[in-house]
Amino acid sequence: MAKVNKYSEYREETQQFMTSVEKYLKQKYGKIESQWVGQLNMLATNYDLFILAKERVAQDGLMIPNRFGTLEKHPMLKQITDTNHQIIKMVQEFGLSPNAKGKIKQPKDSKDEDNDLIAELLND
Repeated sequence: MAKVNKYSEYREETQQFMTSVEKYLKQKYGKIESQWVGQLNMLATNYDLFILAKERVAQDGLMIPNRFGTLEKHPMLKQITDTNHQIIKMVQEFGLSPNAKGKIKQPKDSKDEDNDLIAELLND
């Protein structure tokens, strides 16, 4: 039975991004927790909207004429900014950025905890 790509409704770039995100999470945590699925879907949606808006601005240009013929900022620029902020927040939630990765405390080895406890008890 062929494996169904759960991100097949998204653009190829989004599918590749989400595949790499899931691969990273599986390597780091051993599996994708069920409570992460919603956030991963939101990440995929925001990433896809980001790509769509970026493509549209690349096609139309940064400035487009309004109904009066006056040039104004492309309305998709706001979409790019909004989705970019959401993506950054979600990437940090999952510890996927170098900055976020540095802030995550690695679990201590139980031997280290025992040594810390012994040192504390002995007032060392």
